[in-house]
Amino acid sequence: MKHLLDNIVWHALTGPQARFSAGGDEARRYARGFSPILGFADQARPNFAALTALCETGEHFYTDRWSGAAPGGWHIDVHETPLLHVMSSNVGARQLYERMGFRNVRESVIRVISRD
Repeated sequence: MKHLLDNIVWHALTGPQARFSAGGDEARRYARGFSPILGFADQARPNFAALTALCETGEHFYTDRWSGAAPGGWHIDVHETPLLHVMSSNVGARQLYERMGFRNVRESVIRVISRD
């Protein structure tokens, strides 16, 4: 099994925070009123079609560790912005975590995508 931080959003949406999410076995999102984050079981081949019925036109979402062209009916608003997989993306917080002995810190890039 991969480390939980390798697909942290998916593990959150299908695990402890599943009651706050909507979707199925391939793709999930946080329910409306929560963070606008999408998660995919397969980050290399995200199934955006599985979320179309759950996402409003013009709604913006964050996706993690996905690259490639936007699928039909979607467009990319921000191509890359850094994401640190710890409790905070603050540099001081990361240094604190490392001083405390946490070594399971991952960095990745998120994209902002919205439905056409």
